[in-house]
Formats: sequence, C-alpha cells, structure tokens
Amino acid sequence: MTVVGFAISGGGVGWAWADTEVYYDDQPLPGRVEKLAVSPGGLVGMSTGYLSLLRQFCVMVAGLERADFSAAVARLPTELRRARSEWREELVSVDVEYEPKTKFALIGADSAGRIRGAVFTEAREFEPVEREAWSSPFVDRPASNGAGVLALAQTQLAFVQAKAPRATGGRLTVAKIGPAGVARTSVPLLLAAERAAVDSGRRELRSPGR
Repeated sequence: MTVVGFAISGGGVGWAWADTEVYYDDQPLPGRVEKLAVSPGGLVGMSTGYLSLLRQFCVMVAGLERADFSAAVARLPTELRRARSEWREELVSVDVEYEPKTKFALIGADSAGRIRGAVFTEAREFEPVEREAWSSPFVDRPASNGAGVLALAQTQLAFVQAKAPRATGGRLTVAKIGPAGVARTSVPLLLAAERAAVDSGRRELRSPGR
C-alpha cells in the first residue's frame, strides 16, 4: 500500500508525489522510507509494492545520471526484470510466495524538453506504457498544481485507510518538474488533509448567502 503518482499539467510542468509509510499485514511500521528518487538529469521515479524492489528502483533512478526520458525508459525494463528475478529467487529460497505487485513509474523531460511519463508493470514484463497521469491507489482526478496534488493524495490516503485504519501516510514528498529542474517539498500527509478540511469549511462560511 502506498500513496504515489504523477501528472503532466501542461506548460512544460509535471508533478510527482509519494508518501513515506510502509506496512506489514496492514499495520504501519515505524520509520520512514523515501519512495521518490531524482536522477542527476532531473528524472523522477517512484514505485509501490515490495520494499526491496522499491529501494533498488531508487538506486536505478539515481544511476541514470544525465540520461533523458527516452534513454531511461529504454534502459530500465532490463534492469527491472533482473531485480525482480533476483528478489523472486530470494523469496522462494526461504519458502515465501512471490506476489507480482510492484509497479514503477518515471516522469521527466525528453531530449526535446517535453515532459513525459511512463509506467512499468510486471503484467507487461516492465515494458513502458506512456501516460499523462498515473496514481496508486487510482484516483480519476486531474492534478495540475500543488494544491491538486495534495487533494488527490488525501483521497488516496482514504483508500489506504480503508485497509489500514492506522495509516497516516507519513510525509508526502512532492516534486515539481519543469524547465528549471526539479523542486521538492515535503509535508505531513495526515496533517495536510486536516488543514484542507478546515480551509474548505472556511470557504463555505465565506461563500455568498451564508
């Protein structure tokens, strides 16, 4: 379970986000895990699923160096298949069933400066599928700015809490990808949701006729 996604908002800008909470048997574990990685060339990767594969993917993204989007999506499937096979063999060696549940995503600029996004799923042997937006849990809502990202992430957290009532999401890391590079910020996801509810109530009180 996780709160993760990306969106291309037009105007040469993209957004990516991920929470920092991990779970065992639907119970949040102590500590935080960074699920969002940025390459030296300004590509942003994120994933959901096995923690071991998530960490390996973050290393892969960092290792992309100055590669652009097209070069990265051509390179990553082979590396992802290798990591998956090694992890599956490790689980089988200790009699643990492997579940094909990890998904990976990448967003960033190609050689022409266009922001593009791709998703790598095991069902397609990690061959990239280009998308304008992707989220897990899936929420059919556009996110064209920071406020939209936060609202979408709060909805995602509600889906996670349906399975794990004690989930808070930890901190939400949000990355804005644009011509100037990648800018990141981090906020407590649960606290941000509570603040959004308060702000919404204030707007209702100020609306005409109240």
